[in-house]
Amino acid sequence: MELKDILKGLKEKKITPEQAKEEIKKLNSNYKSNEQECTPQEYTANDQVIAIIGISGRYPNASNIQEYWNNLEKGINGVREIPNSRWNLEEYYDPDKNKEGKFYCKWMGMLDDIECFDSLFFEIPPSEAESMDPQHRLFLQEGYKAFEDAGYSRTTLNNKKCGVYLGIINGEYSGLSKQNGVENNSITGSSNAIGVARIAYYLNLKGPAIPIDTACSSSLVSTHLAIQSLVNGEIEMALVGGVSLYIDPESYVGMCSAGMLSPDGKCKAFDNEANGFVPGESVGAIVLKRLKDAQADHDHIYGVIIGSNINQDGRTNGITAPNLGSQIQLARDLYDRYNINPETISYAELHGTGTKLGDPIELEALSTAFKEKTDRKNFCEIGSVKNSIGHTSAAAAMASIHKVLLCMQNKKLVPTLNVTKLNEHFDFKDSPFHVNTETKPWEQNGPYRASVSAFGYSGTNAQAVIESYDETAIQQLERKLSLMKSIRVYFYYQQETKHN
Repeated sequence: MELKDILKGLKEKKITPEQAKEEIKKLNSNYKSNEQECTPQEYTANDQVIAIIGISGRYPNASNIQEYWNNLEKGINGVREIPNSRWNLEEYYDPDKNKEGKFYCKWMGMLDDIECFDSLFFEIPPSEAESMDPQHRLFLQEGYKAFEDAGYSRTTLNNKKCGVYLGIINGEYSGLSKQNGVENNSITGSSNAIGVARIAYYLNLKGPAIPIDTACSSSLVSTHLAIQSLVNGEIEMALVGGVSLYIDPESYVGMCSAGMLSPDGKCKAFDNEANGFVPGESVGAIVLKRLKDAQADHDHIYGVIIGSNINQDGRTNGITAPNLGSQIQLARDLYDRYNINPETISYAELHGTGTKLGDPIELEALSTAFKEKTDRKNFCEIGSVKNSIGHTSAAAAMASIHKVLLCMQNKKLVPTLNVTKLNEHFDFKDSPFHVNTETKPWEQNGPYRASVSAFGYSGTNAQAVIESYDETAIQQLERKLSLMKSIRVYFYYQQETKHN
């Protein structure tokens, strides 16, 4: 048990003070043996390097980050047949793609218990909570948990210049309420501006609260905008998230009418039989700080973002059609601006929506940008979490970022499912890439580096490069001593309360 777990356990009354003292004794013996090994190490950083200090999320078949990792590591598919508790399949499902008003795909990566919400914890009257879009409720919960994971309480966040940036698209709840004859006169319940501001209101945060909709790239664009605000000194901390739910069957019908979905319910990015994506639901959040500030505050650091970039396709064959040139330029500008040699990137989490003609465009774009800097072949493993949980739309990049951070933390790569024969429209042998289809150690000389990509059908593209962070021995000791101080303060106030 780590110190932050002991402190959290005390606050939540999951462990007694006596148990906490015993755990601290065990840790103290380890600290003393390691103290002599503390030697300064340099971490090459500048003001543009951003630390990820807190994470939280819910994914299909995973109610928290640890369950998410367990599923990824074991190669568990989170996509399942839509139950009648969500929609009546007898009414909507028909395998005939040409049936109007029906859907030919009956699978989805679904979240459970999306109706559950402790409104009183967030000081929201139950009557008001009922009118809130469940996406807003989910982000409020996971955003709070991300702060908690970072070690920040409501008291320490009070009046802090912390921005909130949320990728969010769908707003189906209000329409669904009307369809079912439910009176819903609340203009705040369906407003995404209010949805992202809820946590700022609850915690008294003083940075901007901004909902962002660039379709499937929303949460990575949100991450980039938060980074820019941190770099420019406009804020001192950021909460970034993405959320996506499918609660109205009409949007699902619309995707089927457009021919977007996989008839067999499998997202097969990079595979020769790729035939569309499967919708997915998720909510995820990360807490960001400038690296130098996170180090000074002894925060736990999951990883660092060493560069990010966004751009737009402009005019193409159609407003939803991808632009190869823009995707190449996106990566090229990112690597040049932040002096990143793609040869140091050993894993790439691609957008990978799972279409036979769309996937090669993303692969060709990234391959071109890599080849401008290196001639090496097949050195960079690639994957797409969409094959495991479905395409989670506005939250897709949060799923990718969490996956990358968990792989770095566990020093393992996890399989991309549903790949049996590689896409014939891309020459993998003559590329820098290799599709990873198994759980295996992540081999890397030096820090782990990974890129994350996201492309919106609106034409707004985003990419970021994440690097692992290894604390120096001195920083580890300083952070542990800081947590020890917090625990001593907790004990002091507990004793004072009993005494009084």
